[in-house]
Amino acid sequence: MEGGEIVQTGTPQDIVLNPASDYVREFVAHMNPLNVLRAGEIMTTADTADGFAMTPAGGLSRAGKIVASATIDSATPPHGAVITLGPETPVRAIIEARLAHAGPFVVIDAGEVAGLVRDKDLFRCLVRSRAQAGSRAASNGQGQRAD
Repeated sequence: MEGGEIVQTGTPQDIVLNPASDYVREFVAHMNPLNVLRAGEIMTTADTADGFAMTPAGGLSRAGKIVASATIDSATPPHGAVITLGPETPVRAIIEARLAHAGPFVVIDAGEVAGLVRDKDLFRCLVRSRAQAGSRAASNGQGQRAD
């Protein structure tokens, strides 16, 4: 809302990722994306999923070879296991899991590999809104460069 007028409607995720105006962009630049974004919004899509696929038995394979996997909420996944998660998994939970597991983190949706969440995807979502706002402010002569 700006000056009593609604300037953008949508899901919190859509507003954070696709601000409709400079005002909204500046507003979301100061929000914590950990509380809003989920795996489905930040993942690298399945077309570049490094050869991961579901097996007919419901397991996970990479380049045709079955790999050890565990869900993100597993207490003690096998060493080197691929971590699986759903598209609705909050970014905060992924970061917490990443502190304990090297990954990769494979997003499974409706029984299919939907994509991957890599470190660069996590970093990108954390800096995206701030960089967009900083870049806009800099181009208007109002701020520092966006890093």
